[in-house]
Amino acid sequence: MPSYQISGPNPNVIIPDAGPILAAVQTAANREALVVGKPNTPAYDYICRRWKINPSRTIMIGDRTNTDVKFGRDHGLRTMLVLSGCHQVEDILENQINEREDMIPDFYADCLGVLIPQRCKA
Repeated sequence: MPSYQISGPNPNVIIPDAGPILAAVQTAANREALVVGKPNTPAYDYICRRWKINPSRTIMIGDRTNTDVKFGRDHGLRTMLVLSGCHQVEDILENQINEREDMIPDFYADCLGVLIPQRCKA
């Protein structure tokens, strides 16, 4: 997990990601955390129990290759990266170069709106 992310209107501002925040809580609590969020298996196990999903008919859609896409790939789901968020096509290419197959989506789209069928005008 990256220790920071660059986001917002000012690309020179570095915003801490979950890693440093988790490290601070672990230090204060003086114990190791049990991480259950994406891409970890406890999150997948909960989703499967709660909604009884069929992995062969389920697609994981998200805007991050290192959490959303990895989560889907690690658990046998098809994946789609939405480019309106954190990661872009350049990140997919970088993952290919670095042989990070677990972070390469099956599909990608500019935004979720591409999933809505357009009505033909007569």
